[in-house]
Amino acid sequence: MATVRVGDMTFYWRNGRMVGRVRHNAGKGPQVSPRQINVCSRWSNLVNFWRAFGPQCKPHFECIGKGWTAYNAFVSHGMHAEPVYLTRWQSRNGACVVNSVRVSEGTLRSIAVSDDGTAYATDIALGRLTVDDGTTVGQLAAAIVRNNDDFCFNDALWFYVAFQCENPATGLPEAEVQCVRLALDPDDGQPLWQGTAERLGFVSRGGVLAAASRVEGGMAWVHLRKGRSGQKRSTQHLVCDNPLLARMGSEEALAEACRSYGCDGEEPFLTPNDNPRPPRTETNYGETI
Repeated sequence: MATVRVGDMTFYWRNGRMVGRVRHNAGKGPQVSPRQINVCSRWSNLVNFWRAFGPQCKPHFECIGKGWTAYNAFVSHGMHAEPVYLTRWQSRNGACVVNSVRVSEGTLRSIAVSDDGTAYATDIALGRLTVDDGTTVGQLAAAIVRNNDDFCFNDALWFYVAFQCENPATGLPEAEVQCVRLALDPDDGQPLWQGTAERLGFVSRGGVLAAASRVEGGMAWVHLRKGRSGQKRSTQHLVCDNPLLARMGSEEALAEACRSYGCDGEEPFLTPNDNPRPPRTETNYGETI
C-alpha cells in the first residue's frame, strides 16, 4: 500500500524508504492575510458592480490584451479606483458601492468633466442652444457637431448614471446603473427628454452640456464612433459624489472585512519575502544545518 494510517501516525513510501509522520487532521488550514483580504474585498465590489450594468451598456475597452475580455479590463482598471472593503457576507449577497471605475477606454479624445458649482459639466459646447421640454434629439445633435470639432454626425453619445441605492430587504448598499445611448442624427425629431436619465444628463448650462443636478453615485459621458476597424470610443470614468465611499473605504471597514474572513488583521510573523531563510552553515562535526 502506498499510504498506511495507524493511530495518529501516517506511513508512506518516499525515495524507496518508508517515512512516518504525525497526522495533522485538525489543522486550521491556510490563514489569509490582511493584504489578501484587501484585494479580495475590493475585487468583490467590482464583480458586483459589473453585474449592475445592463447587457447592452456594459463598459467597453477599445484596446485590450490578447485573451482578455471587457470584464477583465473593467476589474483591472477598477483596482486603481477608490478602495471599497466588503465583508464576506456583503460580498456574497451582492453589495456594491459606486466608485470612480472606468467605463470606457479608447482612442477618441476624452470628454473633460468638472464641477461647476451646481453639478458636473462637460466641455461639450452647445452654443446658444437651450435644452428644455421641446428640444429634440436632432437639435442637440446639430448643436454638438456645429460647436465641437471632435464630433461628427452619426457619432453616438452615451450617458452613464450609477445611483447608490439600498436593498430594502437586506439593508445592503447596491448600485443601479442606467445608460442613455444617443445617436447624433440631425433628422431625429424625437423629444430629447424621454426619461429620468435623459433629464439628468442632458441639460445646457453655461453654454455646455451638463448634468441637471447632483446624484448620490456617479456619472459619465462617452463619445463613440464607428470606424473601419471597429467602434472607437473615448476614455472615461465615473465622476462620483458618493458619501458612502469614505466609510466603506476606511481602515475600520478593512478591519471589519478582515474579521469576517477569520483574520485578526495582523500580518503573519514569517513570510517568504520579509523573513528570508538563513544561510546554510557547517558545524564542527561536518553536518550541514
